[in-house]
Order: sequence, then C-alpha cells, then structure tokens
Amino acid sequence: MYFKNKKFSRRDILFGLGRNFRTQDASVEKTGFGLQAQEIDGQMRAGDYGAAAEALQMVLHKSPDHVQARKNFGFCLMQTERLSEAETQFRQVLQDKQNDPFALLYLGLVLLKQGRTAEAVSWWKGYFNPDQPIINRVLNMQISLYDMGSLGSKEEIEKSVEIAIREQKASDGL
Repeated sequence: MYFKNKKFSRRDILFGLGRNFRTQDASVEKTGFGLQAQEIDGQMRAGDYGAAAEALQMVLHKSPDHVQARKNFGFCLMQTERLSEAETQFRQVLQDKQNDPFALLYLGLVLLKQGRTAEAVSWWKGYFNPDQPIINRVLNMQISLYDMGSLGSKEEIEKSVEIAIREQKASDGL
C-alpha cells in the first residue's frame, strides 16, 4: 500500500481530483493546441478557409496522426477548390478510420465536383450516420437514382447534397 497509515476523507479525494483536472487543463493551454484550435475554428466559421488550411497544415506537420485536423484540412481544401489535395486528405482519414461518416460524405462530394459521379456514389454507399438523418436520406435517394439509371446532373446532385448538409446543420442548431 502506498498510503499505509493515511486516512482520506471524501473532501480530500474530490479536491485532489479537481487539482488534477486543473493541472491537465493548464498543460493543454501551454502547448498552444487549445488556442490554435480555437483560432482555426474561428477562421472556418468566418469562411477564411485558406488561412485555416495553412494553420491545419502546420498542425498536421507536427502531428500527422491528428484525424480531426486532417478532416478539417480536407474540408478547407475542398472549399478552396483544391479538390485533388482534399481527396488525398479524406482518403488518408479513411485508411485509418474506414467508416468515418464525415470523410465518406466529403470524399464523395469532392469526387462529384471532379465529375467522378460513379466513384462518389460508391463511397456514399458506405455512409451511415444515425445522427444525421437528413444527409442519410438524400444520399440514399441519390444512390437509388444512380442504381436505377436516372441520376440527375452533377450540379443537381451537388446542390441537393449541399442543401442536405445545410439543413442538417440547421436542425442540429449549428
């Protein structure tokens, strides 16, 4: 036993845990990741995807296994029309997390923007996110239309998926 003759009260335990949490929070801020993440999120909310992409690229240079940064980087690249680079980022996420809904959704959208509809639909077939029923419904409809051979134009598909994403965000309160 580490504390042979020591008695602990519940108060000692609770204060000890609180002290540990405060210490952990302070160490996160010292690394700069907390502040950098807030800055990147702000840039993305403001629509400054170019600056966010640069910052995310630096984060990935330091931490290449940072999955959320890679997903955000791919999204920013897509928004700045750097489609082949965005495709690479989403494919890399899917190597580590095969069924990541975000990467599947946006990889399909990137492929669609490149005119590769069949590939987009094949990736969307793996998409499932019960927390996003609006997006699920639209993707399932597009997959069904593709399978029946009556799929609309690339622009119509892209518009319907982007509208579904906006509606889903609105229903989620984002």
